Amino acid sequence: MNTKYFVAAAALALLPVTAPAMAQDVGDSFTGPYVGGQIGWGQRSIDEDFGIPGVAAFDRDRSSFDYGAYFGFDAPVGTGFVLGGEAEIGAGGRTLRQTLAPGITAAVNPDWNYMFSGRAGFVAGDRALVYGRVGYGAERIQVSVTDSVTPANSFSDKDWADGAVYGAGVEYALSPSTSARVEYRYKDFDGSYNPQQVLAGISFRF
Repeated sequence: MNTKYFVAAAALALLPVTAPAMAQDVGDSFTGPYVGGQIGWGQRSIDEDFGIPGVAAFDRDRSSFDYGAYFGFDAPVGTGFVLGGEAEIGAGGRTLRQTLAPGITAAVNPDWNYMFSGRAGFVAGDRALVYGRVGYGAERIQVSVTDSVTPANSFSDKDWADGAVYGAGVEYALSPSTSARVEYRYKDFDGSYNPQQVLAGISFRF
């Protein structure tokens, strides 16, 4: 037999075996522990009406570059469904500053943040995991007021903003141990300070 025909015939004979095996391996990319890093867009907003005559509402929002790292664990549930948990630490944000009254300026400066959440999704076509997320998150912020009229009233203090986190995203398997994801999340914190993010990440499973 001509060598090139023999090679072609052998490849065709192996195709039904190797293709499902590769698909199975990629499908397993959404199982077990993983670590990853992410970067993207963030926005912090505050809308606080003090209800004091002559004092303006603190109404500001600013976009920023956000980044962080995460680790988690996924487990298959039934056919094509995945449940998992994740912990995350990150940073980003720019100072929100506004003049509330003549000589009085307030500022909120984001520092770092963390999140604990669960996610649930379904595998589409072996390679894509479409999921939703819900959890708890907190962000360390520095709150300051500068009063040039009465300097003794000026102050600066660090505090935590925290609350529920909701999100949704798509993760795509690049290999059995590597995947890429894009996700949107909204942080519904107590009070009037609320961040939101769109992040892209790379995950490595082991």
